[in-house]
Amino acid sequence: MSPQDAHPEMSGVPTPSGAADDAAPPTAPAAQRRAELPESGLRARIGRSLDRTPFRRKLNTLVVVPVVVISVLFGLGIDSEIEQAISTGTQAQLMRDSAQVALLNDDVRAEQQQAILLWTRYDLKSEMHSGARSTSAPMSGRSGPPTPRCRW
Repeated sequence: MSPQDAHPEMSGVPTPSGAADDAAPPTAPAAQRRAELPESGLRARIGRSLDRTPFRRKLNTLVVVPVVVISVLFGLGIDSEIEQAISTGTQAQLMRDSAQVALLNDDVRAEQQQAILLWTRYDLKSEMHSGARSTSAPMSGRSGPPTPRCRW
């Protein structure tokens, strides 16, 4: 470093009277301002810790912290979507099961109707055969009015 590059007050080179006033900053350096203001407590400890931390580590922290926060938020969103998908799958399975139950129920009703029709036909045929033999005899021990019959 040459004498021209150094600060005029430190180089030992005389400066013109007007140039020294122009070169001096209007405020005191940051170190002098810190010395004037007494800091205590948590803020002071954090400040001292940050002053000792290298710039690269500070930069890494400024990049990593938002990435971690965003990753956690995405993770929570993905978790809620997975839970919703599982719930939807469970509901779909219940709907398939209920559809199968409904089909079975319809099959049972159809078989029941078919059984009733077969029984009535059998009953009509048996009455017709027994009625042809003895028309004056009461109906095989039944009492009360006769039940209506279908004629298919």
